[in-house]
Amino acid sequence: MIDAYTKRILSRHYLIPEETTYEEMQELFMDNLPRKTKLYNEYHALIVKCAKHFCLAKNPRCKECPLNGLNW
Repeated sequence: MIDAYTKRILSRHYLIPEETTYEEMQELFMDNLPRKTKLYNEYHALIVKCAKHFCLAKNPRCKECPLNGLNW
């Protein structure tokens, strides 16, 4: 579930520091979500979709991002 897309989104929204490890990110999800494969798969699919359409590595479309303005 944890990949470059996940790290990019979480760090750009200041949910994790840039230097966060794979294990720390995985722990964040596992500690805060029910352990259900279907739920993890859905989260990952939504993260990938958001990253591919809005949270691009170059020239991100932050103003259009559906996560923009959420109060974390």
